[in-house]
Amino acid sequence: MFLGAILGACISTLFFPINVVKTKMQAEMGTKYDNFFKILKVVWIERNYSLKEVYRGAQLNFIRSLLAWGITNATFEYMRRWYT
Repeated sequence: MFLGAILGACISTLFFPINVVKTKMQAEMGTKYDNFFKILKVVWIERNYSLKEVYRGAQLNFIRSLLAWGITNATFEYMRRWYT
């Protein structure tokens, strides 16, 4: 149960930059940035060409994902045992 929470949080953190680009695409819908790679380049430039800056905010995302995946997996296990 706890391993599922850790795995979910790690995967969420690994793909955090993709989520940043997705959020920026949604915020700037209809502008000149209509391509994933164009927005990735903009994010890279805005965050000073630093991988550390691209992952800015990933710590909170890790904690949120850890809690969310922990609750999801615990609920799944509880329901599976209850209905089996």
